Amino acid sequence: MHIKKLMIFMIMGIFMISMASAILETKSFDPTAKNHGEIQIDEWLGISNKADYKLLDYKADVFDVWAEGEYKLYKKTHLFQGVFFKDIKGQIGQLKDVKFYIWKNENTTYYDPVYSENCWLDYTNSTLGDQVCERVDTGETTERIEDTSHWIEYEKNADLEESEGRWRMEAKRPKNKKIDFVLQAHGKTFDEWAWFNETWQLKKYANVTMDGQAHLDDFWIEVTIPFET
Repeated sequence: MHIKKLMIFMIMGIFMISMASAILETKSFDPTAKNHGEIQIDEWLGISNKADYKLLDYKADVFDVWAEGEYKLYKKTHLFQGVFFKDIKGQIGQLKDVKFYIWKNENTTYYDPVYSENCWLDYTNSTLGDQVCERVDTGETTERIEDTSHWIEYEKNADLEESEGRWRMEAKRPKNKKIDFVLQAHGKTFDEWAWFNETWQLKKYANVTMDGQAHLDDFWIEVTIPFET
């Protein structure tokens, strides 16, 4: 009886620790990281690192949207939980045919046969002789290593071992609608990468800090454009 109670307490303790760890996870954004900034997920209110994400490139065509970046996992955990989209009015919707990929570094070794050339004179049709040659397999091989790295599909919520590498997301979007994707991982949404028009070449992340509980609507921000060539 006491053993059963002890096991129940142990299970409850593990569950409570897991819940506390998830609750104390924090997300931060470094806009100075290369390309489009870096999102960092930390545990225990920033005491330990859990995962880092970078967005390196993305594109939205009439129907298709894709994005590529880098990740670093500091422990065994999932990479992504999902993705949704927001439009310029803040309306949320679901992308279709969503697929996640991770880059697999791989080299393949091939063993090519080694041939020698065996030649002789054939006097069948000429008194001077015609040279005839043939390739003969020597039974030896030469080693050839090729880079066969490729994308492999990642199933959302699937745990990966501690690692770092490249990620890719592909999906279908509403036709000709100005939207952008918002990735989800570790119970967080990556809104920092939501640029609603991929044709804008010059973009700057604006971090607005407010006091109180009121929502910020029609917030004014000064933009200085130097007219210099």
